[in-house]
Amino acid sequence: MYHYFLLTYSVENVGNSSYESTAKAVRDSIGTLTLEAVKSTNETIAFAIDGWEKLKNVETAISGQIWIYGEDEKSDSAKEAFSKKLVRTLFRNILEDKNATRDTTIIHCAMIIGGAGQTFTFKVLPRA
Repeated sequence: MYHYFLLTYSVENVGNSSYESTAKAVRDSIGTLTLEAVKSTNETIAFAIDGWEKLKNVETAISGQIWIYGEDEKSDSAKEAFSKKLVRTLFRNILEDKNATRDTTIIHCAMIIGGAGQTFTFKVLPRA
């Protein structure tokens, strides 16, 4: 079943100020993600994400639709876990592309899924 979502994010520079350019590059890449680019990530994301639009007047907010099905649709916690997995995959690819490490950049996210309870928060870290 499709659910509307709203995702907000903040890209934090966690290292010294010389790493701010890495955080900015990550921030800019997320801000310019298109639905086509999102769907090209992998088959699961291509199937699950059916809408990805950066809100024009809110710098770090994205709305869209997500297809949640099977076991992932049975509870709010399963919907949350599935959604986190998709966003982490997308954002980790950007972190890696921009050579971000755990010592330079963290992405903080807040997300709400229509019909799935309350807003949830999570972090996206580069792979270790």
